[in-house]
Amino acid sequence: EYSFSPAAQAIDLGSGEFKEVIFHATRVAY
Repeated sequence: EYSFSPAAQAIDLGSGEFKEVIFHATRVAY
């Protein structure tokens, strides 16, 4: 479930837009 959390944090340093996509994917998975 939280497998996207650490990934989102790492991506946040590189691309904020991609993080938004991950957040949406995490919400759907949840």
